[in-house]
Amino acid sequence: MHSTLRDAWKNQVLASDYEAHMAAIGQARANAEHLREMLSRFPPPVGAMVWLAGAGPGQMFEYLPEELLSPWRLVCSDISERFLGVLRTRCRRAECVVEDLLQPALAGECHTAVVVLVLEHIDWRRGVEALAARRPKQIFVVIQENPEG
Repeated sequence: MHSTLRDAWKNQVLASDYEAHMAAIGQARANAEHLREMLSRFPPPVGAMVWLAGAGPGQMFEYLPEELLSPWRLVCSDISERFLGVLRTRCRRAECVVEDLLQPALAGECHTAVVVLVLEHIDWRRGVEALAARRPKQIFVVIQENPEG
């Protein structure tokens, strides 16, 4: 990630500003529905680790029933401690780790890696390599391709 953009996400973008934008375009609800569908169609084994990389402030948890994620160990990572602070209030059972996807801090494997609207903001090839390095059995990716103009 370009260092200026990385610094903006880590230190400057406020969760409230990000969430206002996501709410205005309906993206948090859409992301929750994507995650619900993916986990329903391809459920990890009970107790398996589900890793949400670049989880942000967790706005999608407002649209997900708590029991949906309860069978799994949920680990959420993000580059912003402030974002994770907000996420912790929304999903108390989530283990939160400050981590830049391109500079991993988490060790070990996970069963299911989830990355929602992150690859557009980083060197996506390195991001995919970092996801694959955790040796997940499945990777769920949500990307947004903006139309020109």
